[in-house]
This record gives sequence, structure tokens and C-alpha cells, in this order.
Amino acid sequence: MYSLYVEFCNDAQKKPVKESFYRYIFFTHYNLYFHVPKVDRCDVCEEVKLRKKENTLTTGKAEKYENHIKEKAKDRENKECPNKDINCKRVHICKRFVSSIICNLI
Repeated sequence: MYSLYVEFCNDAQKKPVKESFYRYIFFTHYNLYFHVPKVDRCDVCEEVKLRKKENTLTTGKAEKYENHIKEKAKDRENKECPNKDINCKRVHICKRFVSSIICNLI
């Protein structure tokens, strides 16, 4: 953001303030912060949620959403470290809490 501000000032032929002062003004006067979300939201799920709210959900989108939910369930099931097939040659690393557990993948 600061680099955009500096670019704007240069285009306007004005002297930009120091980055520390820019951050001070930005955070104290505008009360805006940036962070990376813990979980990225799914476009399909968000679209369906919005269409349901607006009552514009079509049957085609509803079917696509149902298939999408089934695929998500399968993916989650595969990530849960299934230990059913001991002779499996592939290995999947699962992270639970802080430690990493190596387990067989189906």
C-alpha cells in the first residue's frame, strides 16, 4: 500500500511522508488492518449462499452444489488418515494440531 501511495505522490509531484508516519496515520485514523484468512472460502458455496438469500437459485446450480458437497465430503474423508490398506505404497502426511502424523493413504 505504501508503494502505491509513493507512486501516487510522485505522479502528483508531491513529497511522500515516511513509511512509519504513513502506517501510523493509516492504522490510527482509518482503523484498517490486513490479515490472511485462516480458511479460504469456496466460490461455489458462497455463490449458492448468496443466491439462496436472494431467492435466485436455479435447479442447475442446486444440483451442481449438491455434487460439490459430495466431492468435498470425499476429499475430507481421504484427508482423515485412513489406515485401512496397510499394503499401500503411497504415503500421506496429515497435520493434526501441532504434530504431524504419517499415515497410509487408500
